[in-house]
Amino acid sequence: MRSASRRRTYRQFLALLIVSSSLLSGLLLFSPLISVRAFKPVHFPGASAGDKTHVQITEEAIKELVEGGIIPGVNKVNRSMQKAIDQINKGNSLTDAVGFFADEPHFTGDKIAGSQARLEALYKNMKSALEANKLDEARWGLGTSFHAIQDFYSHSNWIESGRNFMNPNVANFSRTGDLIASMAAPNEITCADCAEPFTCLNCDDNVISNNLTTAWFQSLPWGEKKPFGRCSHGGSGDLSRDEPGKGGISKDTSCNSSPHGHLHQLAAEIAKTHTKEFLRFIKRNVTLKQFRALLGLGETLAFAIDTTGSMTQEIAGARQGATLIVNSRLNTDLEPSKYVLVEINDPTTTVYETDDPDLFKQALNSLDADDGGDCPELAFTAMVKALEKFDESGGELMVFTDASAKDSGLAGAVITLAEKNEANLNLFVTGSCSPIDPEYFRVARETGGQAFVIAETETFEATKLADFTVRPTQSTSPISMVRSLQLPQPTLFRLIQR
Repeated sequence: MRSASRRRTYRQFLALLIVSSSLLSGLLLFSPLISVRAFKPVHFPGASAGDKTHVQITEEAIKELVEGGIIPGVNKVNRSMQKAIDQINKGNSLTDAVGFFADEPHFTGDKIAGSQARLEALYKNMKSALEANKLDEARWGLGTSFHAIQDFYSHSNWIESGRNFMNPNVANFSRTGDLIASMAAPNEITCADCAEPFTCLNCDDNVISNNLTTAWFQSLPWGEKKPFGRCSHGGSGDLSRDEPGKGGISKDTSCNSSPHGHLHQLAAEIAKTHTKEFLRFIKRNVTLKQFRALLGLGETLAFAIDTTGSMTQEIAGARQGATLIVNSRLNTDLEPSKYVLVEINDPTTTVYETDDPDLFKQALNSLDADDGGDCPELAFTAMVKALEKFDESGGELMVFTDASAKDSGLAGAVITLAEKNEANLNLFVTGSCSPIDPEYFRVARETGGQAFVIAETETFEATKLADFTVRPTQSTSPISMVRSLQLPQPTLFRLIQR
């Protein structure tokens, strides 16, 4: 009998597990379409045209900050930044699915202290993720933090209490005590009943307390019940709206399904203001390089390529190799936000700069070897011009030449600029037209890079090693990489370290 009882209990448990899994899967699949307790993550059937979604609030906040100069030297969202914003929005919108049954991700159920604690934990995790260069993790954390901050204005009585400005205590971790002290007492009546049917047309004056409270949302018949007289969330799917205090205070949409939809636009505007303020807070507490990376502004990738006539054999390999490096970084955390190309020629050096990888590859493929005259070239002038295009986010400069330099007196300026802008230099020299300038080795060494001597026909293969040497978190030695990449033997391909 005991064994049969255990089997029966196991079958009951298994059935419950299957039902629960199916319910959760349905929520994950259809969460944008159901009535959720938040600003809608994206536009959905039946929404009013003027409704603001989490995605819109977030995108508008970030773009307005960028256009306002929050990142020095950047005043528009480029392609790599939009990809980062999309990742942030994914973390924001999926909070409704992943955290559907919890109060803390949504500032509901009077779990204000828990919501604040969760935001602080997310912030600390974001900082750690940025320090470890885990950008996907950091952006997800930022998105779900935005979701909670934005929900505060839809789900609390902050606006109903006559406040048309952001709450300075929310997501301000030095003022958590002030936030908690402003909460309504546990037994305080905060909402009265709305007249039936519960719509925004007859539910605009049901809040009866100015002490801070948040809406209660009950999606299942069991679980924690809304206390007598507290405010419901309201809308379809909220079972708490039939309890005393029935009706609701949510401002998720306009008069469509939210009892306080008449305050939707104001709530969305204040939510956007606070989204901006939280992003400013993040910027104040991380490095500029980390902040740029968080918003999709990668490092600078630059090439200085000798295009004088003596580079006829090398130029095709340099073009091909540089293009390979650009392609290998697309859609990765190493994708640059800026590309710079400098032609080393005589008597001029030409500079090209873009944030579009396709245009940059076109510029690379247009390179050809001609002109030049005498053999020593303006290599260090080209390096200076390339490094002047960098900023504090850092990056890599790869130099390809076959000649000594007639301007090696600029080596000190190159090192100073590289240190200021956190740039690494890697030089690839064939020495086919003149002796190799010793200043090449000093510049590479003092900027954390390498200097390589290669055969004239091995320029393309050298770029495989070049791409390896500039990637972060590599632990394999360059000599080992020569072997693993099956690059030419040392007689043709010699790593020079001095």
